[in-house]
Amino acid sequence: MATRILTVFSIALIVLGVGVYFISRVFLSNHAEIFIDTLPSPSATTTTTGPSQSVDRLPPAQLLSTTGAAYSATPIITNSQTEKLDEGLYVLTEDPSTYDIFYNEPTGILFISLYKEPLSFSRALAERALTGTLPLSKEEMCTLQVKVTTNAYVNPIYDGLNLGLSFCPGSVELE
Repeated sequence: MATRILTVFSIALIVLGVGVYFISRVFLSNHAEIFIDTLPSPSATTTTTGPSQSVDRLPPAQLLSTTGAAYSATPIITNSQTEKLDEGLYVLTEDPSTYDIFYNEPTGILFISLYKEPLSFSRALAERALTGTLPLSKEEMCTLQVKVTTNAYVNPIYDGLNLGLSFCPGSVELE
């Protein structure tokens, strides 16, 4: 009897471990672009990091704009809901089970990750947090480099697509 209980417990533990592994892979794969994606801009400066390596960086606490305008990211960095994850990487959230807003300081790009259906509601909450934090008009926000994504675990149809901000031209209309 004890060996049967031990066997069932062992199998359950293995199944749980495999499930956690796959779920974590789905969540982490959605955030990999934060560390990989670097877009140079006209106002970027190049820093040499070695004999043949260089990194394009914006001036500190700047948001990348498609118009070349310089917008300050200081309201994000100093927000009480913001946590510094790593050097130059910040996350702003009021509801971490629904969304996260990542700010990548070296590139000046904002990444919004949506974690809960309905995606339209999650995106609206994230947009409310972003518009409440940045003193910019919606038109100015539409010029920022913002990527709004979800993962296959939440919604396989929109996995990896840039959904955009709902009030900007070219955004994906969600139900």
